[in-house]
Amino acid sequence: MAPSSSNASSTDKPRTNTSPFSLLPTELIVKVLKSTFHHPFLLSRHDRRHFLLMRQVCMLWRNVAYDTPELWRGLMIDWDDVSYLGAGLRPMQAVVDTLARWYNRAGAHSLALSINLSFQTPKMTLDLNYFISFIKTRKWTYLNFIDLPPELLSDLITQWGVVTCPTRVLAINCETSRGNPYRTTPEGRFELSPPLSDTFPNLVTLFLDYVQIPPFQHPSLTSLHLGPSSYLSDPQSFAATISPASLPQLEELILGGFRKGFARDYLGILDMRTVVHPSVRRVVVKGVEAAYALQWLELPALDFLRIEAVSEASVGGSVKLVKVVQDLAGILADLMSGPMSCQTLSLDDFGMESAENYSTFFSKLKPGIQRLHIEDYTIFGALDLSTSPALKHLETIVCTDTLYSGGTLPNHIDDLVKWLSLRRVQPGEVEKRITIYEYPWDKGISQRAKERMKPKYEGAAMLARQEGADIVFVETAESIYDMVDYPLNSDRYHLPSAGDRNYHSR
Repeated sequence: MAPSSSNASSTDKPRTNTSPFSLLPTELIVKVLKSTFHHPFLLSRHDRRHFLLMRQVCMLWRNVAYDTPELWRGLMIDWDDVSYLGAGLRPMQAVVDTLARWYNRAGAHSLALSINLSFQTPKMTLDLNYFISFIKTRKWTYLNFIDLPPELLSDLITQWGVVTCPTRVLAINCETSRGNPYRTTPEGRFELSPPLSDTFPNLVTLFLDYVQIPPFQHPSLTSLHLGPSSYLSDPQSFAATISPASLPQLEELILGGFRKGFARDYLGILDMRTVVHPSVRRVVVKGVEAAYALQWLELPALDFLRIEAVSEASVGGSVKLVKVVQDLAGILADLMSGPMSCQTLSLDDFGMESAENYSTFFSKLKPGIQRLHIEDYTIFGALDLSTSPALKHLETIVCTDTLYSGGTLPNHIDDLVKWLSLRRVQPGEVEKRITIYEYPWDKGISQRAKERMKPKYEGAAMLARQEGADIVFVETAESIYDMVDYPLNSDRYHLPSAGDRNYHSR
């Protein structure tokens, strides 16, 4: 049962007891309070400021806030919060005591915490055991540790070894400014004894970064995200971790990157058995090494694949990029060899640079791709369905950056029409139209300029329509980027929607 409002701080006393808002029913007040939070169960400093203001509306709103446990179930604490809360002689104790007062109001609800632990003062470092004791005695369903000191990870692991936690989402990042910036191997080691599944039997989502990762097992984990600085000792460790024997329920795999040479140098050399995982449906890889790591996997149920951050700059020039594209095409052909193939292929941040690279890439893939995310229309300059059958059954194309790359529809309409004419069905087959989405307008463009451009775009769209493609001009950049988002369960990775892309500064 939540503590009564008499325990509330004097800083949020209501401004009036005669407010007309006091006439609202309790259920509606709770909905209004929740609507002010960016994340309903993980309140940031911004959310907490709004929450404080809402508690000052009137006495009823204040009482409703303190008597609704679910409003107090989660916090997002960054370094500035820790510095402020920890002012005084016992900084860590002050932080923990403040957190305890907040979570005490959550009653029996499951708890969530995201906290930045990049402590800069010796006093806070010496008092970390106080924080460990606090964490160990609460029932968390969501835990996100940012800049967790490696020695604290070791202490947490030791104490968690004798406690069963109901945590469903766990994120650990051991990057810390107190470590050696030149080290090549993370200091923290994610190794639990007893096993991870004993300590976190309900875990479904796991994010790890800046830690050494020995092979581990978990029967219920469905989403695994290895960050860009996660450390696996060798390819065999990677394969052992991803295998169905280790993670039988895995559905989602996000590889944020591996150290140079981890996978690319082993292509066609390492004699290692391919891991066939029957339940993995969604995969995101960032960087060339993560993409090459797919050579050791076969995913017959794969439905969504996204490749990011593979470009001339990342591989060492245009000549090497051609070789990388050829290698990855072969790897993906094996990866997507199952009967379902891969229905959604997201390549808008691949960086292939040329239509010829796209043609090489698709020439090795089997038909079955239904939805394709690409940067612009330049892809159609070299595509030939006789050598690129993978795209014959496409239903949807989303072009994310036509305006900023110059690959607009009017500039490439001839290439598109040629490709569409080759794609047309044979006599007796039912024609399947294709829908192409594009954002053609610069942000802030005047209405007059837009009206001058429209005839050129509409004329090109009419030519495409005659060949079986419906062109949809989206009004906002946010909308076009949201179209390439995909429902992922990962806690620390979000597909690059408009809010994450600096499209206006390209």
